[in-house]
Order: sequence, then C-alpha cells, then structure tokens
Amino acid sequence: MMQSQIFVIIFVAIVGLSGAKASSCRGEVKRFMTPQWVSPGVKAKVPDVLRDPFVIEALTREDFRLFLLDSVSREGAKAPIQDFKQIADALPRRRLDQAVAEVGREAQTLSNQELVDYILKNYRLADAGVLARADINQIEPVPQSPLLNYRLGNWVAKAVVEIHRLWGELLFKSDRDDGSTLLKVPKPYVVAGGRFREFYYWDSFWIMKGLLLSGYSKIAVGMLENFVYLYERYRIIPNGNRFYYLSRTQVPLFIEMVTLLKDAGVLDFSRAIRGSRVSNSLEARIIKVADSYFETVWLGTPRYKAEQGLFGFFDNARGGETDPNVIVVRPEAHIRESRLEETLDKRIMAESGLDFSYTRYGTQPGNWLPVELNFILYDYCGQLAGLLREVGQTTRAQVYSERQAQLKISIQKQLFDPQTGFYLDRNFVTGELSGVVSAASLFPFYYRFYDQSLGRKKLLELLAILKPQGHKGIHTTNKEGPGQWDGEWSWAPFNEIAFQSLVRYGLHKEAGDLALDYLEMTLRNFQKTGNFYEKQRASDGGLQVPRNSEIYGNETGFGWTNGSSLIFIEYLAKAGRLKELEQRLDHFRGY
Repeated sequence: MMQSQIFVIIFVAIVGLSGAKASSCRGEVKRFMTPQWVSPGVKAKVPDVLRDPFVIEALTREDFRLFLLDSVSREGAKAPIQDFKQIADALPRRRLDQAVAEVGREAQTLSNQELVDYILKNYRLADAGVLARADINQIEPVPQSPLLNYRLGNWVAKAVVEIHRLWGELLFKSDRDDGSTLLKVPKPYVVAGGRFREFYYWDSFWIMKGLLLSGYSKIAVGMLENFVYLYERYRIIPNGNRFYYLSRTQVPLFIEMVTLLKDAGVLDFSRAIRGSRVSNSLEARIIKVADSYFETVWLGTPRYKAEQGLFGFFDNARGGETDPNVIVVRPEAHIRESRLEETLDKRIMAESGLDFSYTRYGTQPGNWLPVELNFILYDYCGQLAGLLREVGQTTRAQVYSERQAQLKISIQKQLFDPQTGFYLDRNFVTGELSGVVSAASLFPFYYRFYDQSLGRKKLLELLAILKPQGHKGIHTTNKEGPGQWDGEWSWAPFNEIAFQSLVRYGLHKEAGDLALDYLEMTLRNFQKTGNFYEKQRASDGGLQVPRNSEIYGNETGFGWTNGSSLIFIEYLAKAGRLKELEQRLDHFRGY
C-alpha cells in the first residue's frame, strides 16, 4: 500500500532455483529450505508458486508482461490474468513436481500463451475468493456503530453505517497454511481493501483506530497479537503477512498500536507480571517482542547508521547489493507497471510505506535518514521505557530512556533545518538536507517535539505549505513527482497525523477545519461512487490515477481511509460541527 509494494524475490540467484529450472523437463523440483535473508534459525519453506520454474519464467520474461498487458487492453475485465499479484499469491491446485513433470519441456521453451495455460491449470489465481473469510458476528457481534449514538446527518450516518459493514467485508483469517504465500497467523484480521489480500503493518494502526470506534476492540487486539506471533516465529514484524515480506519490516508503529489499545482499556499490563514472575499473557509477550524487535531489526541491522546515530530503511534480501544481476519483480504493481529492472532500492523504499516517493528519495532510498522513521523510533523508546517501568523492569527501562535521549540529540543535529525551522530528511551519503518539505515533517509536532508557542506557529506555517488554500487534504510533498506518494496525492494517515498534531498544540478550530475538508472530499467521493478510496487528489478530491509507471491504481475499501474518517466524524460530532459538513454535502452536485 500502500501502499506497500510487493516484491517477490526470484530465487534464481538467491537460493539456487536454477537447479530446478534445469531439471524441469524431468519433473524434478528441488526442495527449498529457508532463504538466506530470513532470520537465522527460522524455518520458512519457500511456497511452491515461488519455486515453480514456469511461474518464474513468466514473472521474469518481459515479453510475457507485454503479452498480458495487451490481453488486459483487449479483454478488459475478462482477461484471464490482470495482475502479477494474482500469480504471486496463487494457490496450487496440485503438487509442484506433478505439474512440472507433465509439461516435459524446459520453462524457457514455452510460449506466452502456454505459460498462461500452465498457470491457470495448476494454480488458483489469487482474489478475495481464495481467502478464508471470518464471520465478524461470530467473533464480536456489534449490531451498529457506537457513533450512531451521536446526532448524525443523513450523509454522515450513511458513511458510518457503510464503514461498519465494510469491517465485516474486509475481515479474513489465515490460521492454517494453505500452500500460498500467505503467512499463517492465529487471529482474524482486516485487510486494506481492493486488490490487497493480506494485512499491512502500518496500515493496521489506522484500521485498529477505526475498529475501536466501531466497537470491535477484540478484533483490534487480535490484529496486534498477529504481529506478536509473526515476530515470535520469524524474528521480524514483516511488511505484511506474505512470505516474500519476510525480508523487510515497515514503519515501526508497533508501540503506537500497543498504547492505543492500552489507552482504550483492552490491554492491562498488570497481567504481564504474576507475583514476582513474568506471565505468559499477551501483555508479557508484547513487552518481550517490543524490546527484541528494536534490538534485532533496528539496532542489529544496517538500518542503524552508527555514525549519525539515526536510522534508515533497509531490506534483508541483499542480493541486489552483492550481485547486480539478481532478478526482482514487483507483482503488487499492475502488469503495466512491472519491469525487470526492479532493484533492491525499490524494496527498501517499500519498507518506508511510501512506495513510491521520488521527490523525497530519488532512486536511492537507502541513503536517507527519514524524518518520520526517526521520530517514530524516538517515541518508541520513550513509550517502551514507560511500559518496562510499569512491569518492574527498571534497568531495561533506563536503557530505553537513555536511547531516547541520545536519539533526541542526533535528531536535532542531523535533521533540523535552521533555515526553515522544520525537520527534514538528510542524505547521509552526501551530508545534505533535503530541499523537499513533506508530510513527514508533521511527526515532530505529533510527538510534541517543539515547545508549545513555537510549535503552534511552525505547525501553521507547515500546513500552509502542505495544504494550500482551498485544497481538501494534506499534500504528501510540496513538489510534484511520478510516485503516488509525491505531490498532491492525499493519504489518510498523513491527514490524521496533521489533525492530531493540531489537537496536541491546542489548535482545535484548525483541527476541525482539516477534518471538515478531508471528510468533505472523502464523503463526496462516497456520494458519487459508494466507495472509500485509498488515495485522493488534494486539490479537488479527484480519483483518476495517471497512467504512469509508478501509480498502480486507486483501490476501494479502504482500511485506513475508513479509520481516519471515523476519527474525524467523532471529533466533529463532539465539537458540534457536523452540521457544517452536512451542509457542504447537501450542496454537492458532482465533479
């Protein structure tokens, strides 16, 4: 999403798939163990679809991509394969050795149509139908949204009812291995929506917020438990619950999720200790995972830049660094976007969640110290220190307090721009601060890094840059670019971070104004189409995505848009400003 782009690592160079490819005509497919980029000691068998020589031939053949693209253009919705992601996440219909043996030819000798026929015969293409739906009413029956207890106008009430229904539509489970790339987790979860058939790390934070407002606290806790389980099993909180995400994590909002649920009263850390002994409760597991995740995934990898004392994004599958000929494809992108030239750099940018932001990172995202990442980890240390003290681990708490203090010094030294008064990304290779102002610069306000009087002044200055007069949402960056996280594309999480920053600095009217504008844009699109969208154009609420190589479409559903919309609705209801929103919506006559 997000959203996070999916990169399937083709194992030709990484784990020796060439052996399987060479023997495909004899029906011999090498049995694969854990790829080298998965944490040591972790067992993670490569799914059949990612070690099938014919699937690999298809995913790495440029003329096959063009063949599918032509098929989509000619046949539209009837095209048999419309998305590389459908292939990468497909379920096998039978054993791989049987499927390969039946062909009796080398993969590279098949025509494009023969590859399509092979895939359709031996795999069930991924769509919502291949996932196991979870019945929300059996897990946590909530007949209607608690927000309907407020006096909502017609259009707002319709939106709240629809979002409440959508949580059930977006709820799935993967509590058993199904042979696909989907990772098993113990609890049901809400997917983002659209073509995304798995949950994503940072998306889940805003989804959890929406679930709590909708009365689904049990489901929200279950989603957090899934992250705990994934770390315990794989030693990483992955980008999402797919096998190929085990090479990277994502924006580390784990502690934010924990605090959200703790403040909602659905986590109780007194359960983490039982007498003088540590319990096996979820809360005790959370503490252990939060500590180990910081130590191993952040401090224990090249994500930590010791010379600067700050962090950057990374990808554990370093094939592109040691062998420039490693082939990587990006099947989450639409067929028209996938190219064989995908690189390690794009996997690194996907870890940032901003896939892709060329105005911020250019083509070398691994060279940057991003503002939001370092502020999130700064706060992570502080919140984890508090939790450790709460459960009596005072020595460990002191370690994190000291880490937070050191991060504060490094952030001030490395990321503060005295000319603008904002915190900006720094390229640690060139030593230069970025000249691009982005929504990431909101995070220092979100974490109250500025003092109160200066913070109010600078926050309003920043909003004037990121939300020009008359625009309905926060721009991702102040500079237009080819990525969907560039320019005026407006995303729910950054709008909500801006809103919360205004609230935290006591700018309540401005917070309400932002909530009104964002909801007007979002609910106008709901009026027009009946859907909630992943991203919207800030200037006019437009949804049409340009057909360039870095924007995959505009998905509906949509998890974090739903969550942020409910946050804004509740705020306006409490502030008595929903009538203003209804008046704007009543006068809407379409774009």
